Amino acid sequence: MFGSGCYYKMDEKKDVVGSGDEKDSYNYEDLIVWQKAMDLVEAVYLNSKNFPKSEAYGLTSQLRRAVLSVPLNIAGRSAYP
Repeated sequence: MFGSGCYYKMDEKKDVVGSGDEKDSYNYEDLIVWQKAMDLVEAVYLNSKNFPKSEAYGLTSQLRRAVLSVPLNIAGRSAYP
């Protein structure tokens, strides 16, 4: 879809959904949803370069901040059990 399409595949040794006892059971970068969100960020940044200069501080800025908030929120939430 977006970007390279190179997504993490789970192997049997890694427990993403555990009992809750593990502190570091997964890394947010391993989550497919985070990877797809980062692909979307890249696509929006590349495409918004072509927006009119008059929109640099309006629509372009707002769109970029909004799309960037998705992977940042996923990463931020991964710090909590």
